[in-house]
Amino acid sequence: MIRHSTYLQGRHHAPSPLVLSSVGLAFLVVASRWLAIAPGQLVEYLGDLNQTAVAKGTVTLYLDPATGRPLSTPQPLPLTIQRNLRVVESTGSWASVQETSTERVGALGPERLAQRYTLDRGTLENLADRGSYAHTTLNAIDRTGVYSINFQFSTSDGS
Repeated sequence: MIRHSTYLQGRHHAPSPLVLSSVGLAFLVVASRWLAIAPGQLVEYLGDLNQTAVAKGTVTLYLDPATGRPLSTPQPLPLTIQRNLRVVESTGSWASVQETSTERVGALGPERLAQRYTLDRGTLENLADRGSYAHTTLNAIDRTGVYSINFQFSTSDGS
């Protein structure tokens, strides 16, 4: 007849250091993989972006805008740049962005700059697209493999 010892009944054993170390190591491996892979998969360019940012400052003119000749005294003038980014077309993997900037220097007439480019919504790298242009639709460009300056993802009001 086998008798069971009552000494071991109800007694709990603490996990061994080897078990705790293994669990901790597994957690660190999973966490490091998550940090390396997840941000690129979770963050992507907004498919419905339409935001405007306004920057103000001062620019110093050294040339007369009318003649192109040097000014005897450099002329500081107020500068305002209004920049709008708007997605005109997108899929799950790419977005075509229309960028329009209006620059005002003092009382001079506004200068409008327009460009369009297509980028990968995950990496933000520019993609080949026949519709990409700079300054005018007649100036087609290929920005493949480079990046364009864009707003931060957390920007809610474009400022």
